[in-house]
Amino acid sequence: MHQAHSGQPVRDIPGTGQRFGTTSGNANWFVTGVDSNSGTFSAESGDIGNSQATRLEVALETGAGDIEFARYVLKSPEPNSTEFCADTRYPVIDLLPEQKKVRSKGGTMRLGVYPCQLAPGSQAANAYQEELVYERHRHRYEFNNEFRTPLEKAGLVYSGLSPDGNLVEICELAGHPWMVSCQFHPEFNSRPHRPHPLFRDFIGAAMKTLREGAQPSLPLNS
Repeated sequence: MHQAHSGQPVRDIPGTGQRFGTTSGNANWFVTGVDSNSGTFSAESGDIGNSQATRLEVALETGAGDIEFARYVLKSPEPNSTEFCADTRYPVIDLLPEQKKVRSKGGTMRLGVYPCQLAPGSQAANAYQEELVYERHRHRYEFNNEFRTPLEKAGLVYSGLSPDGNLVEICELAGHPWMVSCQFHPEFNSRPHRPHPLFRDFIGAAMKTLREGAQPSLPLNS
């Protein structure tokens, strides 16, 4: 989910029936969408590198954001996930080596609670106010470590890693007002009166730029 600023055109998300962007005002909301057939994303290549919109990406959205940033950095539409395009030249999101050997898929995803080591001074660490946190996962595909160095040089910050440093759990953009993407599902640990730290800080950052009345009306009657 993201906060989009005025000036961005409303665009259809291929294969989803969803739209994203703004028509007027200075801010409103959209959710990253993925067309599983073509591997296309809601944001055109380059948006993530130039936009200062407040962003929180969760689970599949995290992979979509990483691919979007890779397309921006490499100036190519080819970076993708092997979940959407098995023969992509740039598999930014891919199966772990041990997962590639799995034939029977039942019960073999990364499921349950896993530890995550946070980078001091990062937006994630500031939200949690802790160095080590535990979050719930449900996924099979991971960030491909072969792309860590080039994307880090371009400004991607790996603010949350597995304790052994092998798995990227949280990403941020250096110098961005507030942009966090997490591989896990923070909604599993969020309640109306006890919001998850990432949701709390995402809303808090968005409130600084969101103008009341700027959002288009919800299509409640359609």
